[in-house]
Amino acid sequence: MYGDALVSTAIIMFILPVILSVFWMATLKIYKAYYWDYIVQDTVTYLEESKSQYYKTGHIQEGIHNSQFIMSPRESITYKTHIEPTVENGIALQRLTVQAIDNETIVYSLSLFLEEIR
Repeated sequence: MYGDALVSTAIIMFILPVILSVFWMATLKIYKAYYWDYIVQDTVTYLEESKSQYYKTGHIQEGIHNSQFIMSPRESITYKTHIEPTVENGIALQRLTVQAIDNETIVYSLSLFLEEIR
């Protein structure tokens, strides 16, 4: 009579940690997916804003921007926008770069070349 209860308790004691660890791993995967999705969205947004500003005014305001998304207080993702002149095959270009910085570490960078305005 007590054997059935003991066996079922033992089975639950072994299965419950497995189920909880699967849920924990799934939660971490979802969190990381949101983390990288927010970084890519912000990076593309700041890149497009800077590109638009460059073609409207002829210059870009370089600097550091804060993230539009807040995932947790311990993550402080900022975005650094800068431009540098380059010459490729005799053509004067401007290389626009947006870097995603999380806790003083560059975690993502996106660049594009802009034709120099005359």
